[in-house]
Amino acid sequence: VEEEGLSVLEATGAEDGESLIASDPSIGCVLVGWHFGPHAERDPHTAAGLIERTRAHNGSLPIFILTDRTQLQAIPLDVIRVVTGYVWKLEDTADFIAGRVANAVKAYLRSIMPPFFGELVRFAEDYEYSWHTPGHSGGTAFLKSPTGIAFHEFYGETMLRSDLSVSVPQLGSLMEHSGVVGEAERAAAKVFGADATYFVTNGTSSANKMVLHGCVTPGDVVLVDRNCHKSLQHALTMTGAIPVYLIPSRNHYGIIGPIHSSEFQPETIQAKLADNPLVEGNGDVGAALAVVTNSTYDGLCYDVQTTTELLGQSVDRVHFDEAWFGYAAFGPMYEGRYGMHRGPR
Repeated sequence: VEEEGLSVLEATGAEDGESLIASDPSIGCVLVGWHFGPHAERDPHTAAGLIERTRAHNGSLPIFILTDRTQLQAIPLDVIRVVTGYVWKLEDTADFIAGRVANAVKAYLRSIMPPFFGELVRFAEDYEYSWHTPGHSGGTAFLKSPTGIAFHEFYGETMLRSDLSVSVPQLGSLMEHSGVVGEAERAAAKVFGADATYFVTNGTSSANKMVLHGCVTPGDVVLVDRNCHKSLQHALTMTGAIPVYLIPSRNHYGIIGPIHSSEFQPETIQAKLADNPLVEGNGDVGAALAVVTNSTYDGLCYDVQTTTELLGQSVDRVHFDEAWFGYAAFGPMYEGRYGMHRGPR
């Protein structure tokens, strides 16, 4: 197996094996010797227990049972259902076993690669010449000076060869949402529970500007968290929108809390509009958009359903700036506390 370019970790027993699998995400295949004990009980100190816990930890990791045909009848059916296959210790050659393991690892790695990254790796491994932006030609341009060589050695050839632009047709189009870019966007939408996902270059600062450019026009009123990110302040300037600030709380420790629900009440918002000298009329124009920073910069998050219902009495669109809260969809404790939660939308 090591001659196939793979590292081998040897466990002293089922308990040790379980610890290795739980702590090392680089493991690409597991071989379990049935000599631990052919028991069907859910005991972590048996081969059956190790296999069950390995499969619960990772649903697609290849698992092979090292055994011989005389022991096959002793393997419980519920174990057979979850393993990838068998290795016949007394029949298969070492080369055959190593090749089978190597192929299983390669297939596993291909299966877990997301669409865009997988294609990017394949493209970089083709060692194609670069005839497009960026102009360093896969990093070779840096090798013409001492400083450039230091730069090249610091980042490495693989990273620089993978530094590509939208000019590479094999990687799809960010503008047309086609190819592997489109596949990756659809996969991301499924993972995050979104109706649709569009990748953005230049990070969430640009994403905030795109949202405002798509939702407001010059002179429109935007209800905005006074503790918003500077990208939103920039977006307000760029669009010519009028900010009306929702004031967050702050305690004597300096911890920034959420905006109190009283700030979201229709009468409070109406009074803010009426008092703002930039808003035409007597505040009866209404707001085009509301922006709330979730979570706050000190990590406090909102009850999104309540917040949306309150703001919905005064504005049709609510934008939750969750640049630091992308993990919320993957933690049950955050249910109902992020913009794309599974409740009513």
